[in-house]
Amino acid sequence: MTKNMKRLFAMMAVLTGVSGVVLASSWVLDPKIAPTVALPDACRLAVTTLGPATNQFHCPAAEFVGTYRPPGSWRFSFYNTNGALKTVLAYPDGKTHAYDGPPVFD
Repeated sequence: MTKNMKRLFAMMAVLTGVSGVVLASSWVLDPKIAPTVALPDACRLAVTTLGPATNQFHCPAAEFVGTYRPPGSWRFSFYNTNGALKTVLAYPDGKTHAYDGPPVFD
């Protein structure tokens, strides 16, 4: 295999990967889907999940994750002054799940 062919295959692999990510991200969030839980209610669930740690963290980001598991969920990012991240997912059924760092999905 020549050097140019290797470059071509590498570029094609990168473009395929990038296009896959872009396409997948368009499937994750459908802007036409209304949240099943209002933002204030979801925020209340997330803050309750953190409990006393809310005195050490602030929430600069909340995101409606739309059709991603399960549909209608909210994702909250909480940071402390050292930059440590806690992520809380608030589900439409009232349950929550907290992660240290960004959430990892199967």
